[in-house]
Amino acid sequence: MRPRTPPRLEDVRARTVLVTTNSLFVDLVDGRRLVVPLNWFPKLLHADEVERMRHSFVEGGASVCWPQLDEDISIAGLLAYTGSPDVS
Repeated sequence: MRPRTPPRLEDVRARTVLVTTNSLFVDLVDGRRLVVPLNWFPKLLHADEVERMRHSFVEGGASVCWPQLDEDISIAGLLAYTGSPDVS
């Protein structure tokens, strides 16, 4: 059996998103789950629970948008990130 070719970053899509007080959880259509610290995204960190829930998927899940907060997060960007951002 030939090894499965991993999807290209730009082809990976989000299925569900959950924002807690400390983390951003993104479930991908291929079954993986991404978990990143919420302090990477100050607008989400300082948003209330209702604002965090008001997201939409863009381009079939290629990114997630919170229009009220002016926050857009690319799934490919989350997957490609290799270091911790300089956050306070």
